[in-house]
Formats: sequence, C-alpha cells, structure tokens
Amino acid sequence: MLQRKWTQDYSARHYAREVADRLSRLILGNQAPFQKCWDQPTGADLPPFNPATGKQYQGINAIQLRCAAVEKGFNDPRWMNYRDLMDMGAQLRVGEQGKGTRIELLLPENSSDPTHSTIHVYNAEQIDGLPALEKHMPRQPDEIETCERASRMIANTGVNIETHEHDYSLYEEKQDTIKMPAVDRFRNPRDYYSHTVVELSSWTGNKSRVDRICHHDRLIDDDEHARERMRVHIAAMNVSAELRLPYNAMAVQHHQRWSQAITHNPDELRMAASDADRISKYILDHDRQPEHPRPSDVSPSAATRVDGLPDRQNSFDPTPAVSPVNPAYTKPDRIPANVDLSR
Repeated sequence: MLQRKWTQDYSARHYAREVADRLSRLILGNQAPFQKCWDQPTGADLPPFNPATGKQYQGINAIQLRCAAVEKGFNDPRWMNYRDLMDMGAQLRVGEQGKGTRIELLLPENSSDPTHSTIHVYNAEQIDGLPALEKHMPRQPDEIETCERASRMIANTGVNIETHEHDYSLYEEKQDTIKMPAVDRFRNPRDYYSHTVVELSSWTGNKSRVDRICHHDRLIDDDEHARERMRVHIAAMNVSAELRLPYNAMAVQHHQRWSQAITHNPDELRMAASDADRISKYILDHDRQPEHPRPSDVSPSAATRVDGLPDRQNSFDPTPAVSPVNPAYTKPDRIPANVDLSR
C-alpha cells in the first residue's frame, strides 16, 4: 500500500504546490475540469497532448494543463514547448512570449532517482502556423459507433453488471458488482455508458485490479471516500473523453474536502493524478477493436475509428450478451449492456 509523504525534492514540491493551488481555486469556484459536464467532449475537454510527439500529457501535468485551459480560456487540447513548435514550422504569436504554462520533467524518465526540472509549454491558441485541430484528431464518431465501442470495451473487462429498479448507479464492493438502472431510465444509450464508466472506474479499486490507498467501503462524509471519488471522477473524465461519451460532474459534497486535502498536502494531488492515470489505462487497455484501425484514423490520443460495423437499426442494444473475458456473465433482462511526459 502506498504511503502519503511530502515530495522531498524542492523543485517537485514547489511545482506540486503551484498546481494544487491552481486546482483548489478552480474547485472553490466550481470551475475545475472535472466539475464541468459535457454532452460530447470537444476542444479542451479532450486529453491534452503534444502534436509534435503524439504523446498525451500524464499525471499532474495533465491536471495543470486542463486547469490552465480553463483559466486562460483555451479551447484546444494541443500543447508543446518552443522547440517543438519551431520544428513544426510554427511560431509564437506576438505578445505570447513568456506566457507559457509550466510542466514538470523527470529525467531520465525510467530512473528510480530522476532529476526534477520544469519547462514551459504553449497552447495551440498561442501559436501561429499550426494545422487545424481536426488534422490531429480522428473524425467524430456517431452515436452508434460510440455506443458499440463502449459496449465492447466494458464487456472485455469482464465486469458483472446487474439491473435494478432504482434511479441511481453504484458499485457494490462486497458483491463486486455494478448495479445500473435500466437503459430506458436514461436520456439515451450514451448517457447509460457515461454512468457505467464512472462505476467501472470505482470497480477497478479491487485489489486484483488497480489497488490504491483509498477504499470504497466508507461513509459518504469520510475523507478517504472523498479522495477515492476524486480519483474515480478524474479517471472517468479521461475515459469518457477518449470514448467521446458524455461526462457528468462529481457530487459537489466532495469538492470542499478535496480542496482542503490538496492544499494541506500537494503530494496528495500528485498521487491522485497518478492513480487516475492507472485507472484510465486499465480500463482503456480493454478497448480492443475487432479489426485493426486504418493508420489515417489513429489520433495521438489513440482514439480510433470503429471499422466493420454491423447493420444499423433504430433500436440499438448497448450491452453485449456475453463477456469474452467472463463467459459466465450474462446480460440481465432489462440492461442493454508511470508518468510518460511529452517533451
């Protein structure tokens, strides 16, 4: 089990404090990235990435860039340093010099004792000469494709999903089961999957999957439960953005607790961001397509087009009848179905 401790390196500690203070301000103003709801992710809702390297920003850096986008009004997920933009034949806009956003670098990346440093990166809206965002992203999938992709991914995890008659969804740790309302209780199948992704993120907390310091079996007002829900919702935000699903913001009762936690100990934010990355990766590792995607349809964020779609019908059944990972899983009657830094 991980232990909470202050980052010893002064540079790392100072950077964590900077990001924690920025996020705390946004949380208290109800403007944090995971406090924003969307019906379909666009622009800065998408995971921040470097178009020069094709890599996503991870961990606390991703939080930093999402927060900076909110504060500065950017609506583009592309960020790069000065050398990268010069290599792409672009240039900073007049007046943007010295207005970059600081991220951290750990060098060498795979070392057990890396050196901590920081570098400034710029958003695409601060740069002239870049291709349009659409050139770096795949085409927007329609609702059928989105639901089929989500359905396949959820089935691949082997999770047990049961329907119940209530209007809320939850993960029951003792039964290791997600309980969901029937799909007709939701506005559309995409909303059904959006809520399922949140509970799936919570489901990963089992020790056999993505064990972490927080536990599920807590009272709603417990600090540990608040920390766990923060990890769950950051991960759900990331997964929903990758799959182009809606995202519903976390319950407001946790916000004050989390603001206090990261303000008291910025290392808590670093660990939460790292845990959320591990959760997201575990879930998205099950996003296996039936056919290889065309190279032209692969984005830097690995959001791929679904090929070989079956004939479409007006009534789409979103949940697969059988999980390829867990053959014992059957569809209930009413349910339709570590820091890698860019330069």
